[in-house]
Amino acid sequence: MRLKILNYDLTVKYIPGRYLYIADTLSRAALKHGSEIETEFDYAIHALMKQLPISSNKLHQIQRATKEDITSTAKYTVLTKIHVAHQGIEKTTARARQVFYWPGINSEIENIIKSCRVCEKFSNKNRTEPLNVYELPERPRQRLSADIFSYGNHSFLVVMDAYSSWLEVVKIQSKSTEEVIRKCMSIFSKFGCPDTLVCDNIPFGSEKMKAFAREWNFNIAIRSPNYPRSNGLGEKAVGIAKKNIGLSPAQILFSRMCKTKLPVTAELLMPKIHPHVREKLKKRQEYGQKYYGQGPKQLKELEEGSNVIVYDHSSKSWSHGPIHSKHASPRSYIIENEEGNLIRRNRVDLKSSRNSPSIKAGIHSEPSDDSGNESVGIG
Repeated sequence: MRLKILNYDLTVKYIPGRYLYIADTLSRAALKHGSEIETEFDYAIHALMKQLPISSNKLHQIQRATKEDITSTAKYTVLTKIHVAHQGIEKTTARARQVFYWPGINSEIENIIKSCRVCEKFSNKNRTEPLNVYELPERPRQRLSADIFSYGNHSFLVVMDAYSSWLEVVKIQSKSTEEVIRKCMSIFSKFGCPDTLVCDNIPFGSEKMKAFAREWNFNIAIRSPNYPRSNGLGEKAVGIAKKNIGLSPAQILFSRMCKTKLPVTAELLMPKIHPHVREKLKKRQEYGQKYYGQGPKQLKELEEGSNVIVYDHSSKSWSHGPIHSKHASPRSYIIENEEGNLIRRNRVDLKSSRNSPSIKAGIHSEPSDDSGNESVGIG
């Protein structure tokens, strides 16, 4: 508006619409005949010609290139030069405004930066998503979490009950599938099989372990590779056991206290049912969700066949690959990486990409983690 009235000597005074009792005559005087009306683009060009500090030779060069190149590659060249330092959208836009302008420049800058492979490769990780909690168990041994850790020169298998927080820690001679199956048989023989065993891919994703699960009638839910939060109970078993709900694991699992070296009366050793365990577990879960959920943002679901970049936890950078399919587990996808292999990743390790990946020709394998072992299960 200010540009349009520069040719007139006017005093402009704002009056709210509710005080304009009689409509202005000109506001209802529609044009009956077509006339040349200057566009926003014309005003922008005139403003640049008057204010842009540029030599006449450079101005003629820009004018000539603009007339000859209807695809605007000249504008694209200028933007790629200003993005040579691979700065973000805000800094690149601020720098561009200091030297040139044209309508739609902001969207062009955004498109160039989002299509830059270097910026994609070294971009920041996704924000943490809100907790996707498991359904609370209704009884002991309904869902177990398992993990393998090393302490000193020894390896241990830890199995924890999600209902009672009962811990089983057993020493294993090796991390082989056969050894883990033997230890699981021993634990399940004493306390019963679970409905679901939540665990890591190695070695629980092997065919021998799947056969063992079918024979003993339980399901294996394997977390996404490089996403330990999906098996947080197994990862933090010892710490969680110390922060129980006022009852010991033995009281919840066996409905009684266990006799130890400490003096205890016979009355305390008698069986006693605790009916409100699930309500207390629910309160603890809601408390964790409340404080975990301050900041995380739900990421948009990705479509099958769309191009994405995948975060590499080893190199701390991103690589390209299309989505092959969506995994049955929440927030989990099967990706075809640049080597032509199928890998499984959680949504937090994926970003949409405007660039097409270059996939090496090869035979597709089963979905796997970086070590090549088959990976199926919980997201």
